[in-house]
Amino acid sequence: MLKQLTVGLNSLNRFYLFFLLVWLGLRLLWFDRFWWLALLNTGAFFLLLPLVLALPRCVWQRQWRLLAGFGIPLAIALHWYLPLFMPALPFAPAPLSAPVVAQDGLSLKLMSFNVLWSNQDYDAIAEVIRAENPDIIGFQELRSEHLPQLQARLGDRYPYSAVHPQPDYHTVGSLSRFPIEQMETFANPPMERGLKLRLRLGDAPDSPPLMVWVTHLAPSNMFSFGPRHWVAIARDRFAQRMAQVDELATALQPPVPLVMLCDCNMTQTSQTYVNLARVLRDSFWEAGWGFGHTFVGSGRLPLQRIDYIWHSSNLRAIEAHVAAGGGSDHLPVVATVQLGA
Repeated sequence: MLKQLTVGLNSLNRFYLFFLLVWLGLRLLWFDRFWWLALLNTGAFFLLLPLVLALPRCVWQRQWRLLAGFGIPLAIALHWYLPLFMPALPFAPAPLSAPVVAQDGLSLKLMSFNVLWSNQDYDAIAEVIRAENPDIIGFQELRSEHLPQLQARLGDRYPYSAVHPQPDYHTVGSLSRFPIEQMETFANPPMERGLKLRLRLGDAPDSPPLMVWVTHLAPSNMFSFGPRHWVAIARDRFAQRMAQVDELATALQPPVPLVMLCDCNMTQTSQTYVNLARVLRDSFWEAGWGFGHTFVGSGRLPLQRIDYIWHSSNLRAIEAHVAAGGGSDHLPVVATVQLGA
């Protein structure tokens, strides 16, 4: 029985290596061109996770050639995820009680939070915002009743607000300590819910401006539909997200500093992430620590990093982390960025 189990596990290891090499080869050739390959790339974290079991078994069984084969996916996994565990020096984490002001420039604390359209625990949402004390918040899945409830609890801290004029279901919005001078919406299609805000960082007429985008890219919720719809939904959502990222890249207007508070519904191993990272910087990648998973789902177990705070190249992130609480199926992502970088 033990021998049969050993043979079975060895065969499973070989099949797993074969699968990884085929997947990575197809990714190298086509990236996210096909919906099924895009789906695999989106879930790359879970495809690579069994390496933590396969590698020790290879060493224990002295399967050196198999271990050498696993070196390729191991190197790719380290390339993708090891930088997230490197210390973000030379800056220390921002205190939770107040925004950080760095010595050589104005710094802003930002939050992006998908509050979940059905979440009516307004006290919990307000509590996590008070604890983090950001200067600007971007909300996704905001219902018409959310903003008045949050303003009633937080209006003394955030006198300025904006909301996308989406008439039904849910949309995006923002609370800010700084005056909102201008509000526009992204074109629909492709951006179903997206705001472009121009803020003035101070009361003086010559105070520096900041562009704030609040966006919610197309979700990948194919499993919310019946199996016969999965292929069509997956194909449509991946294509829609690609078009939305193209729209975002086209809309950039340097040199005004810009931040984007986004439930992007994509992982860092997707082509949409790579395309967006060519024109904007991922604050958590720069200054966060750990996997930074923000989507917790109904099981409350952090599964994927799909919420982001992006910024333009004339800013730099000096701290980033994922907050806890709020009663949503997403966790808020928080970052402090410094102007004049």
